[in-house]
Amino acid sequence: MPSYIAKTHEDWASFLKAEGITDSVNFWSPNPTPLLKALPGNRLFLFPKCPPDGKRRLVGYGKVREYFPASVEEAWRRFASGNGASSIEEKLERLNSFSSVNRQIDQTTSIGNTVLDEVVWLDEPVTIENMGITVAPNVVRGRSLSVDEETALLDGNSDTPTEDDVRQLLANLNAQYRAAPSNRKLSVSNHIERNPLLVKLLKQLHSEVCQLCGESFFWKRGQVSRYSEVHHIKEPQGWEATFQLKRRRHDQRS
Repeated sequence: MPSYIAKTHEDWASFLKAEGITDSVNFWSPNPTPLLKALPGNRLFLFPKCPPDGKRRLVGYGKVREYFPASVEEAWRRFASGNGASSIEEKLERLNSFSSVNRQIDQTTSIGNTVLDEVVWLDEPVTIENMGITVAPNVVRGRSLSVDEETALLDGNSDTPTEDDVRQLLANLNAQYRAAPSNRKLSVSNHIERNPLLVKLLKQLHSEVCQLCGESFFWKRGQVSRYSEVHHIKEPQGWEATFQLKRRRHDQRS
């Protein structure tokens, strides 16, 4: 099944990496046609021209969930910062910055939207030519990859820990998590903030079934990956009061 390597905006990738966004990432394109019709379920590799020498460097890759055309405004409502921008105005500025755009794009313009999950952002960009991958200078969007080329890209950026490494890291993080006061952040309600690294590692370790009941998770739309959430098994500090408060509020509503 074909994968694809696509040109992207450097600021788009930098924003998403800095924000730690790895799911529901909208790889938009001014052109409202799919990169490749058979792409959903396969990987999309991402390269911008990176300073200071302007060479093409791989910055990350993810699994394609779906493709759909939609207006800039509709895509912003659906994905917000997952569009790789802090505002719709910033997104429009990036859309109109591509040299291939021969029209003024506004909020009502239809664009292409390729949605990625399980995105891996590289710690350091890698020059794709050094990995045996070439993209012609006049290519506007990108090109499909052979199985061997995809393998070369994955092998050259494989830093996936072993299961034992993951279990040990989880044990260490859990020990720190239980010993320290729970971090809190202000939102609509006061709730315990989960460590995002713990969430990512647990989903990697238990990707198919629930730890408690053993049931399989249901598929996300597109049958690319399964939906799961991470919750506490042991009570962290401050949990009892929070639970009682929520239970009292629930009882009042009943």
